[in-house]
Amino acid sequence: MEPAVHALQYLDVIQMKDSTHKSHFYHSLQGTLFSIPKKLWFQHVLPSLKTELQSPEVLAAALQPLLFMIEESTVEEYQNEILPVFRTVFSMPKSVQATVTLLENLDIIMKKTPKSDIKADVLPMLYSAFESTTPQIQCAALQAVTQISDILEEQAVRKMVLPRTKQVFDNNSGVKASNKFHYLRE
Repeated sequence: MEPAVHALQYLDVIQMKDSTHKSHFYHSLQGTLFSIPKKLWFQHVLPSLKTELQSPEVLAAALQPLLFMIEESTVEEYQNEILPVFRTVFSMPKSVQATVTLLENLDIIMKKTPKSDIKADVLPMLYSAFESTTPQIQCAALQAVTQISDILEEQAVRKMVLPRTKQVFDNNSGVKASNKFHYLRE
C-alpha cells in the first residue's frame, strides 16, 4: 500500500467522489507528491487538478498540491505545463479560503510567472483583494505585498499598491495610516 500508488489510483476514481472526499484527498495529496515522479505530476495529477480548479467547493483544497508542484517545478515546467492550467484561477471568483491560499503563496507564483502574466493576471488579483470587504482577504493581501515587494516594479508600488494599502488601513483602523506608509516607502 505505497502512498504514491494509492494516490494515483484514487485520482482514477476521484470524479465519482463528492466534494468533501475530494477536498480531504487533495489536502493529503500535497504530502504524497514528493514520492510521485514529476513526469506523473504532469501526466496524471495535473489533469485531475485542472478539473477541480473549476469547482468552487474544491478549489481551496486543490490549490495545495498545485502550489507544491509550482514550488518544486522548474520555471520551464511551470510555464509550459502548469501555468496554462493555472492561469484561469487568477480571474475567476474564489472562496475566501482559496483567495487567502493564493495570496499567502503569491511569492512562489510570482517568482516563476512571466512578467507579462504578472501584470495581466496576478497583480489584478492582488489589487482586487485589497478592495474586498473580507478582513481575511485584506490581511492576506497586506502580507502578500510584504513578501513580493522586491519583485514589484516601483511604479506599481507607488500607483497601485500603496494607495490600496492605505485605503485598507484607513477603512479598518480609524486612524490615518500616513505614518505607516512613510515606513513602507523607505
